Amino acid sequence: MALSAEALSDDAQLDALAGDWDQLAIELGRPFSSPAWVRSWGRYMRPDGVELCVVAVTDANRLVAVAPFAVSGREWLPPGGTLAPVEPLAVAGMEEVAAAAIADALATVEPRPRQIWVERHQGSPDWGALVSAGWDDGRRPWAWISTTAPVPTIEFGEGFDAWLAGKSGSFRRDLRRGEKRLRSDGGEVRVSAADTLHADIADFIRLHRSRLAAKGGSSLDDDRIVEMLAAVGRELLEEDRFRLICIEVDGSTIAAQLLVSAGTEASAWNSGFDTAYGRYSPVMQCIIHGLAEVAEAGARSMSLGPGDQPYKRRLATRQDAIERVVLVPRGSGYLGARARLLPLRLRRAAGARLSDGHKEKIARLLRR
Repeated sequence: MALSAEALSDDAQLDALAGDWDQLAIELGRPFSSPAWVRSWGRYMRPDGVELCVVAVTDANRLVAVAPFAVSGREWLPPGGTLAPVEPLAVAGMEEVAAAAIADALATVEPRPRQIWVERHQGSPDWGALVSAGWDDGRRPWAWISTTAPVPTIEFGEGFDAWLAGKSGSFRRDLRRGEKRLRSDGGEVRVSAADTLHADIADFIRLHRSRLAAKGGSSLDDDRIVEMLAAVGRELLEEDRFRLICIEVDGSTIAAQLLVSAGTEASAWNSGFDTAYGRYSPVMQCIIHGLAEVAEAGARSMSLGPGDQPYKRRLATRQDAIERVVLVPRGSGYLGARARLLPLRLRRAAGARLSDGHKEKIARLLRR
C-alpha cells in the first residue's frame, strides 16, 4: 500500500484537512486530538517561536492518519503541553503503515528533528514503537517513556442510571443531600449556551484558579486560555460535543466543570468551585449532571482526566493511563539530544524512590 505523508502548517492547508481530521477524532473517540482543540491551542496559546505542524497521511485522496505536533526548533512535541493529551490518529487497521509514513515524513523534514515526543492512551496504538519501527534507514531511534499517568475512567455499561445504581448507598445519599441543599438555597445547575459561553468560561477559569491558589497555584495562569476554550466551544457546541456545566446561586456561578466529547467517548477537563459552597459538593454535582448528559447523548465512557485523586477513584469503573514517549533519531546531534534528557531521566529515577507523600510535598514547593 503506497501512502503519502506531508507536514502541513499553513492555515489554508489545515482548513482543508479539518473535516476529515475531525471525523477520525470522532471515530476513534479522541476529543483532544480533534482539530477544534488542537488548532484553537495553535491560534491562542502557542508560544512565540513554536509552530503548529500536522503530518497528514493520505491514501490517494483519502486521509488515513494525522499526527499533530508543536515544533520548537528541532524538538517536535504534542500540541498544548500539559493541557490535554493529543495523540496521533489513524484509520483502524492502518496504524502500522500510517506510522511508517509518519516516520518517513519526520525523517525528511528540514531541519531534521532531534527529539520527537508522542502521546497515547492505554488501548491506543503504541505510536512510539510504531514510528520507531517505521524509520526508513533501518536504525531505530532511541526511545524512552518519560511519563505514565493514571486516568480513572467511567464505563456506563447499560447506561447512566445503571452505573449510578451500582454505586454505594452512602454515595447516592451524599449526592442527594448536596443536591437538596443546593435546591433549597435557590441554586440551579445549567449548561453553558452560545450567548453565555465566553462569560461562563471566564468564571470557570477564575474559580479554578481560586480553588488552587492555596495549593501553590493553577497551571492555567495564562489568560489566553479563556479565548482558546471559547473558540473550542464555538466549534463544538452545536455538535453537542462541548459542555460547560455551571452551578449558580443567587445569580452567581459558584462551580463549573468542562466536558469535551468525540464519538462515543467523553472526557472531563478541569473544574472550579467556590470553597464557601463546599456543603453542596458542587464539583460532584457538576460531574454527575454532565455524566447524565453525555450518556444520554450516546457516550459509552468518560475519562476523568490524568490524576488519581480519591473522588476520581470513587467514580471510576476502570483505570486507564496516558503515556508520553520521546524518540531520538540516530545521526547528527544524537548524543546531544540524549544528553539534554538526562536531568529529566534522573528526576524520574529519583521520584520513583519517593513516597507519594514526599512527592506531593515537593510538588507544592515547586509550585510555590
